[in-house]
Amino acid sequence: MGLLALNAAASFAATKITIAVHFEAGQIEYLEPYVQEYQRLHPEVEIELLSTPFAEFLPKLQVMQASGVGPDIVHVYSLWAPQLRDLQLVSPAPAPVARDIEEHYVSTAVQGVTLDGEILGYPTEINNYMLLYNKRLFAERGLAGPPLLWDEMIETAKRLTDRDPAGTITQAGFAFLRGWDSAVVHPFLALLFSEGGRLFSADQREVLLHSPEALTTLERQVRMFEEGATDPAVDLWGGFPGERVAMVVMAPWWESSLKSTMGDRFEVVGVAPIPGGREGNKSLLYTWFWSVNDRSPHKDQAWAFLQWLNGPRQSGETSRMGDFLVTLGIIPSRWIDIENHPEEFHDDFTRPFVEHLEASLPEPVVPRGQEIKEIMWQEIEAAWFGQKPPRAALLDAKQRIDAILAETHAP
Repeated sequence: MGLLALNAAASFAATKITIAVHFEAGQIEYLEPYVQEYQRLHPEVEIELLSTPFAEFLPKLQVMQASGVGPDIVHVYSLWAPQLRDLQLVSPAPAPVARDIEEHYVSTAVQGVTLDGEILGYPTEINNYMLLYNKRLFAERGLAGPPLLWDEMIETAKRLTDRDPAGTITQAGFAFLRGWDSAVVHPFLALLFSEGGRLFSADQREVLLHSPEALTTLERQVRMFEEGATDPAVDLWGGFPGERVAMVVMAPWWESSLKSTMGDRFEVVGVAPIPGGREGNKSLLYTWFWSVNDRSPHKDQAWAFLQWLNGPRQSGETSRMGDFLVTLGIIPSRWIDIENHPEEFHDDFTRPFVEHLEASLPEPVVPRGQEIKEIMWQEIEAAWFGQKPPRAALLDAKQRIDAILAETHAP
């Protein structure tokens, strides 16, 4: 090949942008058409999607960045933001992007992607928690509707619980999510917020698990076990869709699975605010977001792609990212994407989640947040299953977490 041909080929070489996501088979296929559309519109850009299962995602990102081959764009869980910022795997959004996010996104989601006053990228998937209950089981026991307060919920759960002659629960009034960190910690935090409690001090140097509100929250959960409304053997995942569990606290992403499993019986599922405490019925909201690797040599091109993907096609229209999330049955965080999908987000199941978005508080984001959440998960389950009294479990968690906070705030 002659020198002129080589120069021509070089001049038309596309800029390659890599995008790291946790979307798996059956999900990523719905994102690929938007990537292909962008490449047709921008032949000077080549995009490669790198998909990793959620359980392996964070460690893989860390290894890639340490090896100097970090992706240009990442789609990440907001709790990881401080850790990823330290690795320079995320960066502050450019001013036009930040303004767009502040003006057009659910405010709680914006808080979830803001660190030290800087918006780190586009919020995408959001999930808050509500009470799911079986309307048929309630009607059979003469219960007119879901409970409004946690103490009332304990009594309601006991009325809905059946046992066989051997004492084994055959129908549980309530089942706890368990077995992984978010399943345990997120509902606990929603109840804590309803009691007026908070997880951290204002300067984030102390965890407040010694507070009266935290103790009240965990004691109320433990009462479900102590008073026989549930036990550790109750199978939530098969029990609720099988109509052997009457109530559970859950996020909206479970809808598609419930519909697939229950079929026509899905109409018995009701959704209501989590029974609250002294400050009413609050919930917790967590989010994922898009950001750009601060070390990327293609930051401008990467942010341009994200603006195109997350912005409305035309004024008043949905974004491509919103349409992608709707396809997966996930609530997007851009208001126009919610408003322009009334069929999906104004049905009896999803509407209560949407209506409660602004009454939901963001998951607290602190350095080493994932490690802190795993400690809380372990200690809360220890109290549930009678291995520790609630106060001891909370104080043990506080001791371990305060040690982490002291390290992260060390000069």
